[in-house]
Amino acid sequence: MKRSLIALALALILAGGAFAEPSSGAAFFGDSAGIRLDPFADGGLCLAGAAGFLGAKVYLRGADLTAAALPAYSTVNAFDRSLARPYSAGIDTASDILEALVLAAPYATAFVLDGEPESGRLRTWKAMALVAETQLLALGAKDTLKVLIQRPRPYNYQAGTPAELLADEDSRLSCPSGHTTMAFASSAAASVLALRFIESPALKWTVVGLSNGLAAAVGASRIAAGMHYATDVAAGAGLGLLVGGLNAYLHLAESEDQAISLSLAPTGISARIRL
Repeated sequence: MKRSLIALALALILAGGAFAEPSSGAAFFGDSAGIRLDPFADGGLCLAGAAGFLGAKVYLRGADLTAAALPAYSTVNAFDRSLARPYSAGIDTASDILEALVLAAPYATAFVLDGEPESGRLRTWKAMALVAETQLLALGAKDTLKVLIQRPRPYNYQAGTPAELLADEDSRLSCPSGHTTMAFASSAAASVLALRFIESPALKWTVVGLSNGLAAAVGASRIAAGMHYATDVAAGAGLGLLVGGLNAYLHLAESEDQAISLSLAPTGISARIRL
């Protein structure tokens, strides 16, 4: 469901962005409103995210991961074993709700970014497009890594796990934690936008603290639900922060007080140092 929502959000935002600046629909692309969007570079990134997601799904259609014998539980490191928990449907559902809140947070943040009436409206549309792209990238990255790593989930070794969970291919796709990846990618994007475009210190740090706090709660809930080991969550958090933070930062138009700036171009990433 969240895959469909991200794709729908991206399509609606890009379509609506053409009307965000009545005087010039083309202003949606370029450095306007402090956010750099390029139809070729960003189109390529969206395709990369979609390819990662679809490629993983195609692979899983022809694979039978559950046919392979489980590795011995002794092969799991002692740290992960010490924090592993039995499966909990209630906590699993709660983590889904928490993840939905974190995924929505950067879109809400886009509506409180400071700016002039016209540039502010354009900035909101561009920020939402950036968030949707970031989430699509995180989706493709985590699904690709899952099928490459193929780590069994901890509930495979716990008594009382529902048979339908054990029979699902997803039972062998524990690392990285997808919920945690998506949560931290979203919180990182929200944080970058808030730190650059929200002037009020109280509001700025509220967005940063709340979004990252919720992301951390998502990670903790995945361990408590028996869905992931602690290292799965740590890997997901690191991946999400990298994808979300880097992608958002690369899309910020250069400001006068920046000593070092990075930018995304169709040919790659460029760096500029101001002395």
